[in-house]
Amino acid sequence: MILFKPPDIKINPYTKAPMQIEQKRWKDTELSVEKVKLWLLNNLPNYVTSLKTTDDIKEFVAEVGIHKVFLFSGAKKTPQLYQALSSQYHNLLRFAIVNNDAPEAAKMAELMEVENIPTICILESFVGASDFTTMVRYYEGDLKSLPSISNWVDRFALKEEKEKAEKFIEVKSKEAVNRKEKKSGYQFADDMSTINEKVIASHKAGLVLFTEKDHPDSIHYIDMITAFAPHVSEYMNVIIYAVKKGSTDPAVRKEINPKNLPIFKYYRNGMVDQ
Repeated sequence: MILFKPPDIKINPYTKAPMQIEQKRWKDTELSVEKVKLWLLNNLPNYVTSLKTTDDIKEFVAEVGIHKVFLFSGAKKTPQLYQALSSQYHNLLRFAIVNNDAPEAAKMAELMEVENIPTICILESFVGASDFTTMVRYYEGDLKSLPSISNWVDRFALKEEKEKAEKFIEVKSKEAVNRKEKKSGYQFADDMSTINEKVIASHKAGLVLFTEKDHPDSIHYIDMITAFAPHVSEYMNVIIYAVKKGSTDPAVRKEINPKNLPIFKYYRNGMVDQ
């Protein structure tokens, strides 16, 4: 049994290549309703933005024309019920969570006039209205009932999907990619400081794929790295470096010839390259 899980973001913000659909295989030898249910819940897509500071919440609400759903929660991670809701109304509403342990959780709660934890509320958003001047609606039903919450938020949802503008997703997309990198065994970079820190100044060997953003062959090379990086990450730093098209950056040109992209470069023990 295989579950095809859509990526949390569609486009890699570094390479501009489409993010791949994940394949989650059933590995348990026993098949039961409860186990399958738990397996599906653990692999739900997550379209929830985690807010840590007042700057985060201001950036989150800056996008106009789509209402924002907030969960103020004492949980350590996003509840599966809320993840399911974000998947059901993906691009029809925007979803965010503020955990109690966030550095500025109290300030954000005050900004949204939230008095009790947990609380689900919606900040309405209209073109021409200033941030935080529109109506805040508070859910007063059963917080453990997905149908009840779904019925409540449905009245605020758009009728047609609204994709996020690039300027709103660039930073958050990179954060999502970086979280995925920790599990994948490789990481993305788009400036030479990462190469200097993670490869040249490291005692571990390094393998860097230099590729141009939007290069037609990029996806094939990235597939190769995706396949082997998890097996070598303990003793090798694996990096995909997205070179800007027509780059004349002397730091990049020192490492490779931009005309020969995509190209792999191996750094032996972090100090001697070949």
